[in-house]
Amino acid sequence: MSTKIGDSLALTNAIIGLTRSDGLWPDTLARLGYHVFHIERRLVTGEGEYCADLILKSSTHNHALVSEVKCGTVQTSQHRALLAVNADALRDAGLESADWSSFAHDVAYWSVDDFAERLRQGFSRQGWAPLITVGDDVIALVEGSFASEPLDTILRSGIPVSGLNPPLGYVPFDSESSDRKIAREILATVLSCLRHGDPWLPFDEFVAKCHPYWSKLGQRVRGPLGKRIESLLKSAIRSTLAPYIVLRTEESPHRIGFLKDLSAMQLNDLRRELTRYDGAVRQLLYSLDARDDEQLSLFDAVSGQA
Repeated sequence: MSTKIGDSLALTNAIIGLTRSDGLWPDTLARLGYHVFHIERRLVTGEGEYCADLILKSSTHNHALVSEVKCGTVQTSQHRALLAVNADALRDAGLESADWSSFAHDVAYWSVDDFAERLRQGFSRQGWAPLITVGDDVIALVEGSFASEPLDTILRSGIPVSGLNPPLGYVPFDSESSDRKIAREILATVLSCLRHGDPWLPFDEFVAKCHPYWSKLGQRVRGPLGKRIESLLKSAIRSTLAPYIVLRTEESPHRIGFLKDLSAMQLNDLRRELTRYDGAVRQLLYSLDARDDEQLSLFDAVSGQA
């Protein structure tokens, strides 16, 4: 497997990075007008339901790319549904076009070099699909072609990424992430809110601070994942974070309150409070069987900015 891309979540972040212009990663797709339309969005096709890992849309080229992010093998029913995606399925999912008569879409698998041959073997049995690989040195279309000529040309030529580290923070966790991974993001965001002196936030607004692409998640994923985050917050309050946060789930919408305003503290008081918060975080993460390096990376990444 790519030494930089360890799993499907990291691969998803690398793809999203191509639609951004923040200097962290090549902005190749951003320059073609592509942005993230949806993540893990249900589409209804003639071959059944398909959950698209990523749907990228370019209004500039009136084009959408429906993507299966795969660090594994071809799954028959999933593959057939992907190949059956059409403009009607995308329109039913809420995608808009200024001119549906000229609208075009493509489907593709994204993977890493080590899985390319395995996916090709699956294609040979189940039907061929475009394949884009993300390697340590280049991102390239290595199988098939696209209806969008600009996208086809630029990916066939390859996007150099040698010496670059893929961004990991656009989608910091997903439905398959461990509790401790999600908890790390939640606890870091709680500390950020405490340091900014936020008194109350709607729950969805808080979660959007943890997960920058929260609003792009399909509802079938966002609902259960939101409940999981809420459950982790309740456990954190029962365990060690009662002095810092309160959760109002009896209200509509749900809200999270921050009980200490670290922004108003003097430096020595702030350091002491950060040390106490660090202890609370370590205890909580330990209860989730987190590794020491994960505990430290949370505190150092956020409180180290003091």
